[in-house]
Amino acid sequence: MKGINKSELARLQLRTRRAINPQHSHFSALLAARHQFARTYSIKVLNNFVGSSPLDFELLTLLTPALQDRSQDHLLLGDQPIARQASNWDPHNHVLSWHQGSGAEAISGRIELLPDNSKGYGYINRGDAHFSVEIDLKPVSYTCAVSANAGQYVSGDASGPKLNWDVNSTDWKNATWIDGALRFTYGLTDNGPFIGQPDPNVLVEFSDLQTQTDWAPQPDYDFTLLLTPEFRLIFGANQGVTPNADDRGSSPVKSVFPYQMAFTFDGFASSFEGAYLTGENTILGTPYAIRGVVDNPAIAGFYGLIDHHSGQHRGLVRVHNGQLVIDGQPVAGSKIQGNRLSWQGLSSAQAQACGLSANGHLEFSANGEQILTGSHGGVGKRHCAASLIRLADNLSAPQTSLSQTINTTRSALHSQLLGDTALNIHTLLGMSPFQQTTVDDHGVPKKVWSEVVRDNSMQDFYLILQYYMDPELRSEFISPNPPVLSSALKNIAAIKGANGQLPQDWYKSLSVAYLSSALAHTDDPGAPYLNGDRAGKWLSQQVAADQVYQAQAPQLYANRWLMQFPDTALFTQDQINNNGQYVPLIDQDLSGWIAQIRATVTGSQEQIDDLVKMVTEAATKGKQSLYWAYLMFRYSTQPSALNYLRMISMNSNTGLDGSAFAQRVQTNLAVLNVLDPSGFFCNQYTQVIQTFQIGNILPTLIDFSGNLDDYEYSVNQIISAFIKQYGGSTDPQILDMIRQLREAQAQGQVREVLDTFASLSATFAGIYEWEQLAGKFAASWPISSKISLGLAKAITLAAASVGIAAFVFGVMDWKKLDSAQQAQVIIGGTQVFAQLLGTVLRKGTAYTTIFRTENTWGSFFKSVWSNDVLELANTRGSNGFSRWLVRDASLEAKLLVAGAEEDLGVVAKIFGRNLDEFIATRLGALFAVANIVLSAIAIANSESDLETAGNALLLASASLELIAILGEWGLGAFGIEAIGGLAVASIASGVAVLAAFAAIAGAIILLVLAFRPQKSPIQKFAEDQAKKAGFYMEDKASIDALNITGSTTNQTSPKLVGIALQYNASYQQTLTFNNDGSLTIGAQKLDFSTDFFLGSDALGRATLSTLLAEGGETVNNTPRQKLVSITLDDNQLLSAVPPISDAKKTSQQLWASEYVGSPQFDSQGALVAAQFRFYNCYWNDQGKKLYLNSDGKTVSAGGSGTAWTVALTTMAPNLLAMGNFNLWDYNRDQRNTPYLGQPGSAPRKWKIDPALPSFLQFDLATGAISQKAGVTPSGMAAKSYKLTVSNDYGEAECSFSIRVQIYIPPVYPHLRADDDLQFAVA
Repeated sequence: MKGINKSELARLQLRTRRAINPQHSHFSALLAARHQFARTYSIKVLNNFVGSSPLDFELLTLLTPALQDRSQDHLLLGDQPIARQASNWDPHNHVLSWHQGSGAEAISGRIELLPDNSKGYGYINRGDAHFSVEIDLKPVSYTCAVSANAGQYVSGDASGPKLNWDVNSTDWKNATWIDGALRFTYGLTDNGPFIGQPDPNVLVEFSDLQTQTDWAPQPDYDFTLLLTPEFRLIFGANQGVTPNADDRGSSPVKSVFPYQMAFTFDGFASSFEGAYLTGENTILGTPYAIRGVVDNPAIAGFYGLIDHHSGQHRGLVRVHNGQLVIDGQPVAGSKIQGNRLSWQGLSSAQAQACGLSANGHLEFSANGEQILTGSHGGVGKRHCAASLIRLADNLSAPQTSLSQTINTTRSALHSQLLGDTALNIHTLLGMSPFQQTTVDDHGVPKKVWSEVVRDNSMQDFYLILQYYMDPELRSEFISPNPPVLSSALKNIAAIKGANGQLPQDWYKSLSVAYLSSALAHTDDPGAPYLNGDRAGKWLSQQVAADQVYQAQAPQLYANRWLMQFPDTALFTQDQINNNGQYVPLIDQDLSGWIAQIRATVTGSQEQIDDLVKMVTEAATKGKQSLYWAYLMFRYSTQPSALNYLRMISMNSNTGLDGSAFAQRVQTNLAVLNVLDPSGFFCNQYTQVIQTFQIGNILPTLIDFSGNLDDYEYSVNQIISAFIKQYGGSTDPQILDMIRQLREAQAQGQVREVLDTFASLSATFAGIYEWEQLAGKFAASWPISSKISLGLAKAITLAAASVGIAAFVFGVMDWKKLDSAQQAQVIIGGTQVFAQLLGTVLRKGTAYTTIFRTENTWGSFFKSVWSNDVLELANTRGSNGFSRWLVRDASLEAKLLVAGAEEDLGVVAKIFGRNLDEFIATRLGALFAVANIVLSAIAIANSESDLETAGNALLLASASLELIAILGEWGLGAFGIEAIGGLAVASIASGVAVLAAFAAIAGAIILLVLAFRPQKSPIQKFAEDQAKKAGFYMEDKASIDALNITGSTTNQTSPKLVGIALQYNASYQQTLTFNNDGSLTIGAQKLDFSTDFFLGSDALGRATLSTLLAEGGETVNNTPRQKLVSITLDDNQLLSAVPPISDAKKTSQQLWASEYVGSPQFDSQGALVAAQFRFYNCYWNDQGKKLYLNSDGKTVSAGGSGTAWTVALTTMAPNLLAMGNFNLWDYNRDQRNTPYLGQPGSAPRKWKIDPALPSFLQFDLATGAISQKAGVTPSGMAAKSYKLTVSNDYGEAECSFSIRVQIYIPPVYPHLRADDDLQFAVA
């Protein structure tokens, strides 16, 4: 390999080979835990480059009977034991080496293993031959017992069924278990090369020990497997996959082959307990309990049998690969279950040779070292090479094969062979900028994730800032000497802005804001006079928009990345030096990629050509010395990788929260960015993720059971457009389908099919996905119907296309669109329909699995909608889901998603009853993450106003942060502390061009940690430099200091949640917002009309906003509200209107403040009231200083300024709503949460009347109603309840109903048992 010398390889070979896909590392860790006493590896020869001697063994076994004494280790190569004195284990570097024998019989080797010992790479020498090898830990099996009455049950989440069990429950302890029902096996296997690189997979196998039937689902296609760091395993059959049948007759457990399975291992992975789902992959499936005991892999090697009475040796046996071996041959039917080895049918010769009976068993110790008992009537122990020779000398007639083995072992030598390694994709996949740390959460240790590369690069930024800081200020407050910069940082610090801006001048201009922000948080008496909040906002704004930082930030991040992952340099250099050898690999991959597109994509030739052009562009980019970036992109967008994202995002059994998706995406982006600083593959990857969400996840959750009037109109429009566009096709299948569709429209059959589809979906149990609905629809379609099954399927695919297009364009009622808008929506929907139909007709994809990742994983969607359309769809999605989630939330949360009513309406109609907190949280997060990254890339590539663009990006990050908080993202991923204020940085910091926005957002307060301020004249600094810069607060008061977040008058007082503007400090003369947008003076009402929200920017300019109720259709009985702000319009008229989108006029809603006096502080020193004058910023820029005035009766704009008393206020709760709680008797663990449009001040009290039924419980803290865990609800007719919330200032109430329906499974009279669910064209 060119460009990498041998010393570099020797230094880095351990790291480059140990790194592996994070999910594979979890499985490796689990395998390692289970194999603590013995590890058997399969040997794969990678290269035989010298000599001709064969490598005639396939397994390497390392026995570790005493974990604390590695001198007791045994090493076996096939049937060849290695003398202890001939082998060596280096625990620090995880290197196993040995050298035994001489000449043609010599065998030596050196293997470097991963830290968890699950995989290794190195060399084995046999005689004169040298072999480069890879070793992989063998799969491990568990013998399982199952039960039908252990208290297991299924609850319904929006992702589908969730398995529940409690091993401490009475039901579990008293359950009837069927022992030896199932053998479950899992392990890692090599999937073969992918674009020239190895590609491991996880394999699983299920064996019904009662019926002797097996199911071995195909890795990467049939199932997805997830293992959490807590050793919780989750298995899920992929969409459209049905487990093999296993007829267990009259057994209470009807099947052991699962659709889903979840269980938790013990600390050593020697056993597990959990549950699995059979029958169907819905909450109507049948759950069973399961517990497994490992088939002990430590039972391996040579064992001497000892007579229990005489103590004499009576025989020698060998156990290899889980079977008894006699005279070199495995005994058929012998097997290990738990710690027992059993066999049957030994011949008399075999029995005599080994000293065992024809049928029998041996019971071993957990470490496999001892035979504790057995049918031979004695005990036994394992022998190492030396003791094996001594034992053989005392045995009269050892087996022939054993004699040969023992003779070979008699000589032992010592040698060691050094080796070489190569770069591999798994090193890149193992690079993650995230590290988990423990923080103190009010005295409770809490684990959170942090992006260490970003954090360290920001510390470097602060270091450069101090380096260039005004020397006098630095000497006064930080250090008399500038910080010492490394040579790399010096080079970065010298980089100029795009237009030649000198970095030293720019950094120096930040000095006062930097110090004001930091010193304001010290205990110095002068600190309260510093406006640290404004200084931080100003600093964020200045840094985000400056060309120096835009030029330096990517280099700062890349520098820290290389420090964290020095191996990266090997990859970047290798793809340059060895580009010639990689080009053919990329060309080969491109050929297959293009062939796949031409074979599977249905569309115009222009669209297909555009797709080919896009993938060719990616390959061309890769061939420009970016092989590893290309490979990382291809590997990260394969169906297996996307299925993994789906698993961690949408499977409730994983225990992970929505941020796990964000973390995985961010990690891939970071690696792609370092390999390709141009950002090309980052952009490509994000678009794939975006189309995957819209094209694969979203369609499976569309609810077709509601009113179909909108669907019927839209479906007919799509069908008509499809007929028109493809009527000239030469494909006979397409033409035949067009004929059928035309006839169906003429005879009114479209509505007939849709009605059947809707009525069938209405019979489903709770949450369902496309696979279940489509499968039942196809199976139950009447054979006698005049409408062919193929036609019926086509019409339902058109309905799915409507749902996708409706989401993308944010509209359900297409009839209300004007002609241009309707044409755009219909064209998009038609292209989706054409692709879905073509995938089934031309590719032969099963109708039920049309949305499986490997079938339509997004390649064609890139040709249907432009990036900006998809970006807008993501925005609507995250807004709609956020708005749905906001119930009993803070005022700030409601303000964030105010105006998202239409977005909420769309997602509520599309997802219908499938919309719950899980879906809203997960999909909301997915769309927000993708949108943040795409927005940032678009910003970086544009020449638009950077300040405006930066604010838009920060809004998107705030939406993600809101989803995280409302969804209660837990410890499994970022943790709230790591998200708060830093969402953009956490998600997008890996994209080089983002750092101008990403790294700064919300992080400036960390300046406090950048140095330890000395005792200094901060008061003087505040009154001098800070005052000149606008960061000084006279009387410790400013408009920025009036912060409602967390404000209380003392520890026990109600929270101050609003701002009031009072004339003459009178509660009776308060500025009032009216529903028509007018402003008046009236008595304070403690609601949104007089208590509103005040925001301020980096210049202290304020927005005065509130939420007003508005009419129109509501969703889930929640009132509609709109955000309005006080505005001085073009005619100098005051009113309250929604946020202005015209960038030239947004300052009509900005008000500069002038401090007047009369500050009031609470007992903690926080400002709670002061007097200010406000003048309009827009008109001030026009040369007219117009103030917000009042005469005590009216509100106007004029030349004189009214001194308003701006006070933090309390508020009463109002606008309470609760959706009806409709349950089925199969539902478990469901929850119904109230919506509180006007939260009011905490603390709040909740009550409900009358009392809830026994299977429900009431949360006094939130007003939420939920099912008691695992309790079956009793059937009940709809019953009305009244919910009330109150605080010291008022109360609000609402009514809702609770109903429990009894589910009666539908009857399908015309089941098509032979229908393979493929698309049948009549």
